[in-house]
Amino acid sequence: MITIRNHTFSTYDNDIRALVNAFYPGVPIQFGTEQVTESGRAAETEIFLDIDSLKCEMGPIGESGAGRDSGIITARFAEKTQLKKALYQRLSAQTGRSLPWGTLTGIRPVRILEMLEQQGLTPAEADSRLREQFLISADKIRLMKDIYRTEQEVLSRIDYRNTCSLYIGIPFCPTRCLYCSFTSNPIDLWADRVDLYVECLKREMQTLAAQHADAGTHRDRSGFIPALPISTVYIGGGTPTALTAAQLDRLLTEMEEIFCIYGNEGAAAAQPDVAGKTPLAELTVEAGRPDSITEEKLRVLKAHRVGRISINPQTFQQKTLDLIGRRHTVEETVRAYELARRLGFDNINMDLIMGLPGENLKDVEMTLAKVRELQPDNLTVHTLAVKRAARLSTEQKAWGGIERKGSSPDAGEASEIACMTELGAECAAELGMHQYYLYRQKNMAGNQENVGYAKPGKESLYNILMMEEKHSVYGLGAGSSTKEVIYADREAVRPDGRKKVIRSDNPKSLKDYAAHFGITL
Repeated sequence: MITIRNHTFSTYDNDIRALVNAFYPGVPIQFGTEQVTESGRAAETEIFLDIDSLKCEMGPIGESGAGRDSGIITARFAEKTQLKKALYQRLSAQTGRSLPWGTLTGIRPVRILEMLEQQGLTPAEADSRLREQFLISADKIRLMKDIYRTEQEVLSRIDYRNTCSLYIGIPFCPTRCLYCSFTSNPIDLWADRVDLYVECLKREMQTLAAQHADAGTHRDRSGFIPALPISTVYIGGGTPTALTAAQLDRLLTEMEEIFCIYGNEGAAAAQPDVAGKTPLAELTVEAGRPDSITEEKLRVLKAHRVGRISINPQTFQQKTLDLIGRRHTVEETVRAYELARRLGFDNINMDLIMGLPGENLKDVEMTLAKVRELQPDNLTVHTLAVKRAARLSTEQKAWGGIERKGSSPDAGEASEIACMTELGAECAAELGMHQYYLYRQKNMAGNQENVGYAKPGKESLYNILMMEEKHSVYGLGAGSSTKEVIYADREAVRPDGRKKVIRSDNPKSLKDYAAHFGITL
């Protein structure tokens, strides 16, 4: 048990908890006398952290020290940065460990580098700040810089400030994986109501289009033109291909008609205009689960000019697939992939997860050997991050005995996870891919990260736009989120001059979501 006491920095509770968890994964944490809210095995002895005692190690906060002169924008951010640095140093001394990402606990590390460079720091000065203020390792700084440069090149292909994106969530799956915390419902239990869900999506699309039309744009007989043109659409979940071929066709057709857009099968494809509609820069559908993919569904996606799909093995170890509840075979993954290739899909992503229960380096090597054989165009290498909503957490007693690398304070386990992610990077390089986007999550095994790799020209625009919050992404469907990004030259922004991001969330409950559109599920 870890008890955090004498604490007057409650504004930063989440940051403190995340950093302590990084050093003591799986150990319950409580603030003062509160009840334990983190599940996990109990430590053999109780550990007390006196947060206020760190004040003497933090130094002055303001225009000097960790203030504006250091490339940090706000006093609040400066205070949080110094507090986390002092806490990190205390925890590192207690455990004898260091973390590859230093004090960073947020989702978007590359944003820190971008912020420093926008403040006028040279690359060398930015490196120094990342090492000294955030204690990031040299390897991770190189990773951030490489990805930042690639992002800038990819983003130069579109006018992202004057466009927006759509995310359409399909919250159904064949089964729920052991590690999954996303909004997902067993398709078998909802099969007779999925048509109603698709009707809800139609009504939500019409509502969004009408709101944009009222904001000063025009409409014609074909539908509405959003206030900002739509550049990318990402249909995710869940598993979108849990829908039937007819339902997929209906969803894509209604999306095209309501927003006057159509898929373009890649920005470089030379295709004629379609009925006065605007071509998208990118249209992605997560096929995801191989056991949900059929030739009929893939032909529907092809007919709608879907240019990018995901077929996600997560692992090519059958024993692991059985354990985590995927309920499909390695052979099914290979067949689905080969079918998509035969039908002409030339931008296929595969997701892998490092640190899955029971897997070791040999298992990962065998999985990567199969990836080399199949040669996808994108490879997203995730590190296992188990959230509280995942079955691996909620069913702790049933799954507590499963070996999960990097889930303990043992430095050897963290090192093994780092080796796994490095093997993934080497495989991507051998396939001619480069790293192009990055994000992190809480409770990541080995304090690692998720990295997207792609062959040149095959990078997902949506992934960068969404992760780096470059423009507004409108979320449709149960459990989806909308983030409206407003730049300084368009409207009033934050007092510090930065862009403003306004977030709103749809209900996760299917019934609550449907009720907004007068439909009972």
